[in-house]
Amino acid sequence: MTKPDFKTISLKKFRSYLKANRNDTEAWDIYMARLDKEASRTNFPCPTSPEDIKEAINSNTELKAKFGI
Repeated sequence: MTKPDFKTISLKKFRSYLKANRNDTEAWDIYMARLDKEASRTNFPCPTSPEDIKEAINSNTELKAKFGI
């Protein structure tokens, strides 16, 4: 079996390949690099005071539920 072109294959097909070839470390390295490259990132400032932490929690509904605020 020939390896697909890991740089152009869709991530869905890439995952299928990895499920069938779990020991292909080269493919895993390329897959993880692609995930990192294609990931969308949101940067948040680090809270510096208790008020900032409370505001961050209050503005995030998931955290509000977790901390019961």
